[in-house]
This record gives sequence, C-alpha cells and structure tokens, in this order.
Amino acid sequence: IGAFFAGIAGGLYGHHKSFLSPTGFDFMKSIDIVVMVILGGMGNMLGALVGSVVLTVLPELFRGLADYRYIFYGLALLIVIRLRPQGLLGTN
Repeated sequence: IGAFFAGIAGGLYGHHKSFLSPTGFDFMKSIDIVVMVILGGMGNMLGALVGSVVLTVLPELFRGLADYRYIFYGLALLIVIRLRPQGLLGTN
C-alpha cells in the first residue's frame, strides 16, 4: 500500500514539475521529509500529513527568515521530542 501511494505521489510530483532530475532529490529534501514525519508523529498517517502541512505552510509565512529554516526545524524537533516524544498526533 505504501509503495502504491509513493508511486502516485511520484507521478503527481513529476507532472507538477514537468522535469525531474536527480539534483531535485538532494540530502536536504530527505531531511525535510524526515522532519515532517517525526514532527507529525511516526506510526500515524494523519500525523505525518499534519507535519507536512505545518512544514510547508510555515516557511511561506516566514519567508523573510528562509535562510534560518533548518535552525527552526532543529528547534521544533528538539521541542517536540522533549515535550511530546510520540509526535504531535502520535499514539501513546
């Protein structure tokens, strides 16, 4: 099931970008995805969805601070891991 959704997401991403290259999937993109999942809550699909929405919308709201995005990601991860280790919507 996961591979099915990954394939659908890849097809939609390719259609949206209209050109795919390996440089579009660098290390920082991997960090973005891992932070989204951990922030939302591992083991919970709704949590991962919330984490991805939060980390997609927040950089747009704070566009002037885009150079410091990964510092804020690190701080958010530290706060979530310290206060709620299961993630924002993770199960207990």
